[in-house]
Amino acid sequence: MLEKNLPLTELPNLLDQVWQYWRDRGGEKLDCTWQKTNLEQLPPHIIPYTMVIDCFPNIDDNVFRFWGSGMTQIHGKDMTGENPYVITPKDLALTLRKTHQSLYDNPTASASVFGFQHAAGFNHIHTSLRLPLSNDGKKLDHILVSTCLTDVGAEYWGNQHRSNRSL
Repeated sequence: MLEKNLPLTELPNLLDQVWQYWRDRGGEKLDCTWQKTNLEQLPPHIIPYTMVIDCFPNIDDNVFRFWGSGMTQIHGKDMTGENPYVITPKDLALTLRKTHQSLYDNPTASASVFGFQHAAGFNHIHTSLRLPLSNDGKKLDHILVSTCLTDVGAEYWGNQHRSNRSL
């Protein structure tokens, strides 16, 4: 797995819309709460690839509050209520833990491009946007994560989903 930080000014269009949604609700001032966030107001194509993480002072207590259906297609299971750091592949779990700790220490928006090569030979690339949500304007309480697949990645996972439905 490879990870590269991405400047927020270079986000794909769908993720830019999510970022602007968060900014319009006071996100940059850490004034955007989970209660002010309505996932149904995000672009419809991004919701299946969106997650919300409940955050705690001990990062190992973090859990997925919301896990989009597209993430289930990619990871093969629904992880709602699960700890993010048990996700596979293991190097992704370690990277998530590192980025979530960084967000806890400095709650500001960030984005990364991730690249994976699957055992079947498929190269999967996606961009993830991480947005801090705070109940008190001081500390991180939730992380809103939206992921945008490349065209190749979206086509691959779409075909996998269609194949699985025909079984």
